[in-house]
Amino acid sequence: MGNRLNQRLEQVHNLQLKDLLIAREIHQGARYPSEIAEMLRIPRDMVSRSIERLLQAGTISREIDPHDSRRTILSINPEGEARRKEVQQTIQSTMEPIVGSLTPEELSTLIGFLRKMVEHAYQKEQKEKENA
Repeated sequence: MGNRLNQRLEQVHNLQLKDLLIAREIHQGARYPSEIAEMLRIPRDMVSRSIERLLQAGTISREIDPHDSRRTILSINPEGEARRKEVQQTIQSTMEPIVGSLTPEELSTLIGFLRKMVEHAYQKEQKEKENA
């Protein structure tokens, strides 16, 4: 499922799924690459590569932090906002054949399981950090 979606995103938008996760964090207010890496728990170099793809795609903007010239501030630009909607359409059309046959109850159950898995992984990671 994820592989099919990732292929489709690359074909249509020249973006990867992880790029969209990073763009979502920026859209929700994350301003710094280090902040995104910490929030998503992914290596900073991976965040940097995704940021470069998003910049090349014209979906985000980067500027020097006026309070600390060593840092850059990221933001979604108007083109990125429009592109986000196009990407959502691609995701929906790609996933529809997969989840379209599920009843609302089955879909709700699936979403509940996925949320629980993510929460469990997060809690496990937090415990590991506390014990380190």
